Amino acid sequence: MASDFTEQQLYEALGLGAQAQEPAEPAAPQTSEPEGAQVQEPAEPAEGLHPETDTNSEPTAVADEPDTPENEPEGGVQDGKHNLSPEQRRANAARRRQQEQQAAINRAVQDAVKKEQEKNEGVLKELFAKAGLKNSITGEAITNLDQFNAWHQQFSDAKLQRDLKAGKLTTEGLTTAISNHPIVKQAQQLIDQNAAERQNQQTAAARERIDGEIAEIHELDASISTLEDLMSAPYWPQLYEMTKLQENAFASLGIPLYYATGNHDYDYASFSAKQRGAAIELPFYEMVRSHSGWFTAPDMDQPYFTGSIGNFKTFFFCDHISPDNSWLSTHNSIRYGHEVYPYGQAYWDGVRSEIAAAGDHVITAAHCAFPGGNRETEILGKIQPLPRNVRLHLYGHAHIGEYSWPKQDVFRRISWIDWQDIPQIDVASFENIRGSFCRSIILHIYEDNSLGIFFRNHDAHCFTEAYFPAKDTLETDTHHAETPW
Repeated sequence: MASDFTEQQLYEALGLGAQAQEPAEPAAPQTSEPEGAQVQEPAEPAEGLHPETDTNSEPTAVADEPDTPENEPEGGVQDGKHNLSPEQRRANAARRRQQEQQAAINRAVQDAVKKEQEKNEGVLKELFAKAGLKNSITGEAITNLDQFNAWHQQFSDAKLQRDLKAGKLTTEGLTTAISNHPIVKQAQQLIDQNAAERQNQQTAAARERIDGEIAEIHELDASISTLEDLMSAPYWPQLYEMTKLQENAFASLGIPLYYATGNHDYDYASFSAKQRGAAIELPFYEMVRSHSGWFTAPDMDQPYFTGSIGNFKTFFFCDHISPDNSWLSTHNSIRYGHEVYPYGQAYWDGVRSEIAAAGDHVITAAHCAFPGGNRETEILGKIQPLPRNVRLHLYGHAHIGEYSWPKQDVFRRISWIDWQDIPQIDVASFENIRGSFCRSIILHIYEDNSLGIFFRNHDAHCFTEAYFPAKDTLETDTHHAETPW
């Protein structure tokens, strides 16, 4: 069966695009246009609507509900047999707000699409009116695209009948005649319907089998009740095995190890505490703490610890979590428990003072960047402005060569902390699965306390860049009229 014409094909048939093939055009009335007259071009389609950036079509504002337990009925919201915790209620309220905001965005998109459709329909109506097309079979005027498609189908059917009678049927025409036959169409519908029914039966059988297997797993582990639970469940034996492999590898080097936890240390932490009702498990962190000569934060809720690299006092900033799992700061931002998170601005002001008193040479290191780096986040920005004794910041998290996170800065190794003459180096990452290569840096401290940074590509077995930060930097703690502090 011949498919309906698209708008573009119609424009081409009217001589606005490629020349139309005879006898595809319907008969036009014997009228003439003034010399130089043109048929109005259809309007360009609207740009794709992006609610997050389109300032001309903002979604309706939705009033935020306070994230407090007082908004819920007295005694808590019932969820099955258990009352929801305040944290769960806040999460539900946030989810409702997100749904309302998404609904507003959807409405805005639908309104924009409707307006564009109405606009295009008006352009087509005017186009048909000016073209003055007529149905060559019925003699009636063609005023819209549906009438044009109807004429085209009638014309094609008539041509097919003429070819059949004249014995000029081509292979293409024969195929069209067979596929358009009512019996063939009915048979195809039955085939499609049977295929859909078989697919539904197979899906139902597979689901029933999976549900039975999940029930058996639930007998062994009460935290697994659904397929979603199973997919998100941690594999503790494999995790501890991987931890042991890394422990052996680092121990074989015979050098001190400084370890600042990052977001992947906490992938299973909240799961272990909430789902299993047990203490938070951080296998690699606990392993490092057990080694003499290896260094990390003394407790899992501590945001930083210090060490020394040559003559440089070094501040290592960590992701951190409450031992009772009431709050978590990872990706260098507060993920949950804002209302009980204990480290306010006064705390970070004290950290800045400690850095200022740490001598002439300071390096900072963290899983994440300060503002100005790749994937910078909120917590470290609270320490700014950094004192002028800070010479360098080292970080990871933004894997060089992995486009999904650093975006346009995907290959940027060196940047500067916003508003300050302090370079920060993206070291990530020591594997080549997410990033483009397995990478690291070697930091060389010279006798005069100047620094050299050598970028290593371990896959290519070579150094790719070298950078020597200036020993004499600007007075970065000076308050300038343009700085935000």
